[in-house]
Amino acid sequence: MTISLGKISALPEDAFLSVERFPERLRDAVLPFDREVHLDALSSVIDECIARFGTGKTLTQSDSWLAPRLHASLRLTKREAASAAVWTFLATFAFPDYVVWRWGKDRQLALSTTRDVKKHPFKRLWWGAEMFRNGPSYDSVEQAFSRSDVANTSLSTRVMNNRAVALGVLRFIEKHALGSRLVNPLSTQLRTAAVTVVLDNACPNYAESIELDRAWLRTEPLAQDIIDDPTGPEHGAVSEDEIEMAQQALEQVIDLERIRSYRKPHDGTTSQPNGEAEQH
Repeated sequence: MTISLGKISALPEDAFLSVERFPERLRDAVLPFDREVHLDALSSVIDECIARFGTGKTLTQSDSWLAPRLHASLRLTKREAASAAVWTFLATFAFPDYVVWRWGKDRQLALSTTRDVKKHPFKRLWWGAEMFRNGPSYDSVEQAFSRSDVANTSLSTRVMNNRAVALGVLRFIEKHALGSRLVNPLSTQLRTAAVTVVLDNACPNYAESIELDRAWLRTEPLAQDIIDDPTGPEHGAVSEDEIEMAQQALEQVIDLERIRSYRKPHDGTTSQPNGEAEQH
């Protein structure tokens, strides 16, 4: 049976989400997608992910394996991936079993229908892979998702939509050995206007908005090929020189001393280097 992508813009008011794929009670809510996108490969990839990572502590580790393979299987343009109805379809109708396996039954409804890119079980993986891939290579995607704090924080930081900057940030974090607790203060600096302007000027990234690998979009992915070695679209590649330029710009504008002096008190405030506290 060939599985095709659909859309769900609204669930029934009394929606009770099943753990079974393609629940009959939601079929009337499914709308056709704008073009035919097969999900057979993605179905096999998700089956392999669940079998490979089992339960327990390895659930988090599954993200770095699944993110590139989800992106390589689900061949969408950015415009198509901006539709919340696509992600609702995938989480509530096509693969609800993955959502429950990864996040638990008690969080199923909230996460399956959220528009928050950092929280949706599939949306966060696809957009994270899109952000951190370098053309057809997903090596940096696996690196980013090996630490969920890096991937999740990056998804809410506008300047990271510049691919050279995103890859430069990964290298900056690795070079300076910034642990998990220091990712938030780094992200705070990346969101400041001054840093954003410097990075945008140093690493212009305008061409990608008009590029599209139509052959990649049209080619039906083969599950085993993606499981073994996922390959992304050709467009969206940046050179080593561009990544190096981004990293050098970061070295100039990021205040490492301030980041390393970051403390998070027990009362939930964020301690600043000058002794003041910022409420979240």
